[in-house]
Amino acid sequence: MKQPQKKHSTRKKKVSVTVERRPIPIAVDDFKELIESNYSYVDKTLFIQELWEKGAKVSIIPRPRRFGKTLNMSTLRYFFEKSEKNNAHLFTNLKIWEISKFRELQGTYPVIFLTLKDLKNALNWESALEKMKLIIADEFKRHRYLLQSDVLYPEDKELFQNIINRTASEGVYNRSLKYLSQYLSDFYKKRVIILIDEYDAPLINAHLHDFYEPMVSFMQVWLGAGLKGNSCLERGVVTGILRVTKEDLFSTLNNPKIYTVLQDLFADKFGFLEEEVSALLDEYGLTDQLEGVRKWYNGYRFGSKTIYNPWSVINCIDSGGELDPYWINTGNTDLLEPFITKGDASVKSELTKIIAGEESIQEIPEGTTLSALTDDGSSVWNILLFSGYLTLAAPPVKEAGVPKCSLRIPNHEVYCIYKQIIENWLNKKFTNQNPLKVLRSLVEGDIIQT
Repeated sequence: MKQPQKKHSTRKKKVSVTVERRPIPIAVDDFKELIESNYSYVDKTLFIQELWEKGAKVSIIPRPRRFGKTLNMSTLRYFFEKSEKNNAHLFTNLKIWEISKFRELQGTYPVIFLTLKDLKNALNWESALEKMKLIIADEFKRHRYLLQSDVLYPEDKELFQNIINRTASEGVYNRSLKYLSQYLSDFYKKRVIILIDEYDAPLINAHLHDFYEPMVSFMQVWLGAGLKGNSCLERGVVTGILRVTKEDLFSTLNNPKIYTVLQDLFADKFGFLEEEVSALLDEYGLTDQLEGVRKWYNGYRFGSKTIYNPWSVINCIDSGGELDPYWINTGNTDLLEPFITKGDASVKSELTKIIAGEESIQEIPEGTTLSALTDDGSSVWNILLFSGYLTLAAPPVKEAGVPKCSLRIPNHEVYCIYKQIIENWLNKKFTNQNPLKVLRSLVEGDIIQT
């Protein structure tokens, strides 16, 4: 008698798989390091395509601090730069590599890349100039192979070495962008891409420490020499926080295009979209934190896109989902605080409305001048909007060519900074009253006149 055959189970055995999560890139803004060390990365490489196809000869892109400007500029450098070591492997698994014509562009241009963020700590013009010389010298060092070539005349090699040694005159440093682009173009037989990151950091710092005029004068000549009428220039890209134009900083350039948060171009290339944040939270097992993350870090409006603060999101994930004002804790409030505690009465009145949860409609001028903040109330709104302390509540409406914008606080994190500044101010101002009680009255719109 045949034994009944055993039925084989078709149910698959569960296999326990441990997924190794990528490290969070806290303070990592070098694209090569980020990719080669397998850090978590939200793919923004289509910024390259958008810039190349729709951007201008010289593109100026202001965005709030910690929104990915330096990382994006580093991405441009490694993508376009013609170097001894091929960097194509950095992009092969990213969106830009899916477009064949851009694969052919990778590694084909000489690049000058300078970030000026370290100039924010200089206390006087002499110190700032020395720091500027050091930054320029470091970029010349990066290209010191040019000294071994025959494209430089002896006098050019001497000038090149003097810049590296920081013994050249201020006039030579004024024209250093022009000189280096000429040398690179002659060597590679190709025009140069110039990337200037955080161009306004030295200007903001100079404004705060009373040496604004010499800094503006230097920057006008330096940027003008490199980006205006430079036959060796292929593209120029400049990033910063503010749109500083009234000092004629960019008036000498040939029709630069300035792409602010009021416009759609590049709107989703700085900061995170909702779907990008959701995917990150899923990856790190924090899916249930989305609502809290949205309340704290979402709410910026760039063009038609709603954007999360990327710095705060990645720090929140790195802290296991703890909601905290991470963005606020990385910077000072030297520009914001005077508007709240010492500003014009009308500005303080409108800020009071905004803090109470209302919106305020303001004209946002084409540019701002840091040197005239005390005289020009409209510059206040320009700075608060572009630096991320306020955001658009709706698309801007132009009247007589000037955008009128409905402004509000972006999210709970930024609300915390207003609350903190007001608390500190009230503690100093109202010695015999409960400052928290006064603060509550202020936030609720029940203003106490003093």
